[in-house]
Amino acid sequence: CGQTMSYARHQVTFPAGPLGLVLGCREGDSAAIVVSVKDGGAAARGGVQEGDVVARIGGRRVGDYDSVLEAMAQAGRPVRIDFEREESEGAAGTQEPPARVAASEGRKKPPPPPKRRDGARSAPAAEGPRSASEARAGPASGWLTSGEAAASKGRIAARWEELQKQHAAQQEAKLARVRGETRDDVARRTRELELDHVAKKVKYFDSLFAEALRTALRDCEAMAERDGEKARAERAR
Repeated sequence: CGQTMSYARHQVTFPAGPLGLVLGCREGDSAAIVVSVKDGGAAARGGVQEGDVVARIGGRRVGDYDSVLEAMAQAGRPVRIDFEREESEGAAGTQEPPARVAASEGRKKPPPPPKRRDGARSAPAAEGPRSASEARAGPASGWLTSGEAAASKGRIAARWEELQKQHAAQQEAKLARVRGETRDDVARRTRELELDHVAKKVKYFDSLFAEALRTALRDCEAMAERDGEKARAERAR
């Protein structure tokens, strides 16, 4: 009596910072599988377990291990990751994961072998080489062994750290560029405002000076006219 295998999906939203997990490449279909979870990390707090398979990143379906790394390098933070987990239910038979069911539904069943004259059916012809999708959906697919997981853990962790550093460097360069552009724009605008303010002040003082000159000229003319009248009055006496 076998066990029924069901596949549960759960989502975890990771904030900025380390994810707290190490991914490996699953044998057979090259899916990204969790091979290690850091105690107290973001993945552990979100309920991620060893053996979980990455299904979606940011709502987008991902395929093999390399596509998962590429999607993670392009994703920002926070990021939502969907995981699929294999669960046993204790009944006979085996239930395929959703990805494999979708692949197998598109294949047609081969026709039954023709009957012989004695009423028995002929033995089916030997199958040829299976396609890549059939090979991934077949029973040969399995999980990484503990030895393989341990051997790839260091390489995966180093690659993941490298991608995180590249992402951080790209974000820092972008931020520095935006800061530089903003600083230059602010300096240019400040200079324009200062020049405009100086020009307005010069124009204002020019108008005051011109008005003062006009007032002084009027006063001088009035004084000259009074002096002339006084001089004429004295000559008349």
